[in-house]
Amino acid sequence: MVDRQHLIQIVQRIIDCDGSEEEIDALIEEFLASVPHPEALNVLGRHGSADAVVDEALSYKPQPMPASWT
Repeated sequence: MVDRQHLIQIVQRIIDCDGSEEEIDALIEEFLASVPHPEALNVLGRHGSADAVVDEALSYKPQPMPASWT
């Protein structure tokens, strides 16, 4: 598991476009693979700070389906 500080560094590099296109693509893939949020890419676009992006992406908890839906 990737620690929060490392994820913040990754997200900050993505926000700052710090790297080549290939490097940024690799950072995005690493971020997406490291957090439970199913729409983590959208989270990147909603927040201005790397801390807020990482906090939301890590805090995601799936909602269980009601028993009547199974």
